[in-house]
Amino acid sequence: LAKNHQGVAWGYLGDGSQAGLRIYDPNWPDRDDVIITIHLDNALRPASLSQSTGEPLLGWFGLPYAPTDPRAWR
Repeated sequence: LAKNHQGVAWGYLGDGSQAGLRIYDPNWPDRDDVIITIHLDNALRPASLSQSTGEPLLGWFGLPYAPTDPRAWR
């Protein structure tokens, strides 16, 4: 359990057979090309996941988010 970490998705792409989430991954702080790919092959249930860095990706989850006006921090 201690080898997990959290990233931030900042974009997405897809072509019908797969969907990609562009992420900021703190394990790769100087890279903006890290992508989590969700393979949408109907024969694979559940869908398979991969990460462009080659690291194992066992799952992902979304957290609630609501934008806030940054001027409130002044």
